[in-house]
Amino acid sequence: MSPKASWKSLEPKASKDADQFEFAAMRGTSATIDSAILDNTISGEIDDEMEEVGVAGPHWQAQDLAEEGLLDSTRNEILRRVELIGSGYPFSFVNNKLVYTPSDSGFYEFCLSVTQAPSITEGDYVRFPRLFERVVTYLLREYFGRNSEGLHTGHPRLPSTSFKQIMAKLQKAPYEWVWHPQPDMSEADVKDETLDFVITLPSLDSRSGNLYILGQCACGDNWDSKLEDPNVKLLRKWFHPDWPIAPIRAFTTPFVMGDQTMRSVVNESGALVFDRPRLIKIAENWVQPSAKRRLKKKVDPVSMLLS
Repeated sequence: MSPKASWKSLEPKASKDADQFEFAAMRGTSATIDSAILDNTISGEIDDEMEEVGVAGPHWQAQDLAEEGLLDSTRNEILRRVELIGSGYPFSFVNNKLVYTPSDSGFYEFCLSVTQAPSITEGDYVRFPRLFERVVTYLLREYFGRNSEGLHTGHPRLPSTSFKQIMAKLQKAPYEWVWHPQPDMSEADVKDETLDFVITLPSLDSRSGNLYILGQCACGDNWDSKLEDPNVKLLRKWFHPDWPIAPIRAFTTPFVMGDQTMRSVVNESGALVFDRPRLIKIAENWVQPSAKRRLKKKVDPVSMLLS
């Protein structure tokens, strides 16, 4: 690896390569780390890596060093995930072989499949982001406590409802989330105003002063372009009064962030951040066995879209 390369380029590349390595193992039960290098996408990165290495020698020598660098970064990222996720990680790493063992909830496999899908906006693949939003709403409700309430608000909703109708479920008497749009505002074209879910923390009585978690689910490769979502300013124009206590924002994604990337995202977004490892720990460690089985039945058929 070039000493000039920073974590801003190295961590996303290592994460992407590790995902491809995991996906190869998941589809074939096990895979050698060399199979990641053979992938067309990663093979294309070897040329870039050779330029960074800058060896003044034969082409094959530069290529060997480039491949070694990619192998090392992929291996290190897998080992980091083993340590980070623990028993919920559905892969075991022995020498150069990654062995896949299905998880109890199926959610790791689902998140991995989301990142490998050729599209999340066309055909059956739209099921990936839609299901991700609903499952994440459930998982974060579990995380914040069983007396918490979870409401999926992202568009499209099931059953089909308007933004006004879905948000009316949050209104607490005349004190919070009272629908009162600014002048000349029409709800006809509004979908979700960047809000995918709301978690309401348990309240002791019916009086004002509830704490809300406002969530965004970013499933595309451009997930880092949505760090300011949900946009509280967009929401506020529809309600008066809105909330007496400033809500907490939550940013979720099926991708895996490196350590430095996570710190940067937390600082930039000012939100609670849940990437794949954090969501998996909730799915595997916080959810009851019977609920995990039900979750697996929901996500497995969608994950199989890539089989």
